Amino acid sequence: MGRVSIFIAAYNAEKTIINTIESILKQTYKYFDLFICDNGSTDGTLNIIKNYCAKYDFISYYSRKFNFTGSFMASLYGTLEKDNDGVIGYYKVDEYGEPVLNIQKWGEWVCYIDSDDTIQPTYLEDMLSYANDNLLDMVMCGWDFVRPNRVDHRIPEKYEVIYRNQFAERLPYYDKFMGPVWNKLFRVSSMAKNISYYENKYAKLFKDGVYFYGADTAFNYFYLGGNLDKFGIVPKSLYNYYIHDVSASRKNFNPMRIIADRRMAEVRLDFLQELGAEITDENKEFIMNIYLKSSKSTMELILNDDRYDLKQKMANLHEMFDCDLMREVFPLQSKRYL
Repeated sequence: MGRVSIFIAAYNAEKTIINTIESILKQTYKYFDLFICDNGSTDGTLNIIKNYCAKYDFISYYSRKFNFTGSFMASLYGTLEKDNDGVIGYYKVDEYGEPVLNIQKWGEWVCYIDSDDTIQPTYLEDMLSYANDNLLDMVMCGWDFVRPNRVDHRIPEKYEVIYRNQFAERLPYYDKFMGPVWNKLFRVSSMAKNISYYENKYAKLFKDGVYFYGADTAFNYFYLGGNLDKFGIVPKSLYNYYIHDVSASRKNFNPMRIIADRRMAEVRLDFLQELGAEITDENKEFIMNIYLKSSKSTMELILNDDRYDLKQKMANLHEMFDCDLMREVFPLQSKRYL
């Protein structure tokens, strides 16, 4: 069914990354490589990673000097080749010193797993089997939200193969599974068809440094828009997404989030246009309500962030509402998706 390249990006994950790696080692499908990026951890994360690399020849690592909180694509930058010290290094960097994309060393499939999550033993086998049986470009599964006191499920209704021209017909349903990258396997040959497409999309989307919010969802839609023929859904919960206490940095307002909220709406609208699909009133309303819901969360961050005085908060709120998208969303007057 083809070799899988599994990626993990980790920052100060010494309390969780062992469980993550062990869940990967328990996979029933064994033909995979594991690449781990340490984002400048200051705890024992890097030592844990090195110990696994010393024990298993199919595990490799590379490291950054700082915590790079970017997208799935950003985590895959680099050649992933070992140097004389056995350390994964980058062979080429851009003008900012960041590694550029190179997929020559990847397997037939690629996936990404968060360093504080785990996967079920048949995560790879179940999705690969369905993908190969149906010649899919991408396959995705359901997942569990694991909280300290309860577990919630997000599981698709049924096995399903979706062709490019069918996606717009059920956008509100499919979009529920489009946010994360960790519940998906991507066919590398499809990704490699048009690397410049991704580069142009990301350059436009993140030109202001808006790189911390919504990047994975953007990648999923870029992938579908640029290369998709068909993708599939496996109606099983194969990924465990652990929800921890929200960090202080996530509770604070970042001014770039206002721009990010707008651009995530634009990503969905642009995707439908690239499919050549008519943007129906239903889909337009759905996308605008996602934008309204995310803006509501941003507004709450603004109002609850004690680092800003009242005047600064009002200025941020004014910036949020003073845009074409916000003026367009209010006439819809819908609460269906809120």
